[in-house]
Amino acid sequence: ALRQFKGVNRRWQHWGAIKGALIIDDYAHHPTEIRATLKTARLTGRRIRAVVQPHRWVRTALHWPAIADAASLADEVFLVDIYGAGELPIPGITPQIIRNRVSSTGTPIEYHSSFESVVSSIVNTLDPSDLIITLGAGDVWKVAKLLVDQARHD
Repeated sequence: ALRQFKGVNRRWQHWGAIKGALIIDDYAHHPTEIRATLKTARLTGRRIRAVVQPHRWVRTALHWPAIADAASLADEVFLVDIYGAGELPIPGITPQIIRNRVSSTGTPIEYHSSFESVVSSIVNTLDPSDLIITLGAGDVWKVAKLLVDQARHD
């Protein structure tokens, strides 16, 4: 059974590679999880390009500074919209507040309103030494899938 165990989905899940760059997905959405996952990613020696999707409006409202600080451990951040998971938006809680805080740390960050836009930006600046990691409990894993699909068509 252990020989056939392939790990747990959405925890450091290896999706494949594109032009030598590794594509990983992780369910990390709490600041502590994001920090731990990015510290692990750092051990690979690769450039860490994190696609971050904040999860739930209430969680983002409570933890956005810590989410931003944890995301800043990446070499580069691609921020996408908050995954509401059925919650109603909270006025004043936007990806922009996370973006501003990450930017203040000196970590490059881009906001993207679509997964296709993220993929395009990543592919246009790809290096074989990259580790692209999608982080969040929502549907951010679709970025990993789009990247793998892109690799199949190249």
